[in-house]
Amino acid sequence: MFKAEAEQQGTRLNLRFLGTVDETFRLEAIDPRKVKELHVHCKGVVRINSMGVKAWFKFFQAVQGQKIPVTFHECSTAVVEHFNQTQGSLAGAKVESVMVPFSCDACHSDLVGFFRVEALRKAGFEVPPLDCPKCGGSAHLDDFPDEYFGFLKKG
Repeated sequence: MFKAEAEQQGTRLNLRFLGTVDETFRLEAIDPRKVKELHVHCKGVVRINSMGVKAWFKFFQAVQGQKIPVTFHECSTAVVEHFNQTQGSLAGAKVESVMVPFSCDACHSDLVGFFRVEALRKAGFEVPPLDCPKCGGSAHLDDFPDEYFGFLKKG
């Protein structure tokens, strides 16, 4: 089930998305007289199904049509997968930061690292290993960099 939390800060609207983006993804229309920038925090998105893709497109295309700049923050692995698989899903938005999947070489634990897109670009999308909090081993990117960061390289 999808949940959105909204916080207005002057003319900036912060939305925090949580859960599964599905047929329950319903957001109020945004008033361009009150909102001059939209910031969407996606760390809590665990899945996006086909009904959610349709609702996502409808909402963000409407926002794009109102010429409200959108910035995505903390894009979960589910959101990154969505951006990579669904052309146009960014709807002209900027991506500030992403969550990146890692796997520990020693204990095989799954981890998630936080990276700013600007830093990733400067590093040529090479991500350093993380220290595993469970065993202290070295964790490496658990995906193909060209595929995982593909949507960022296009934009």
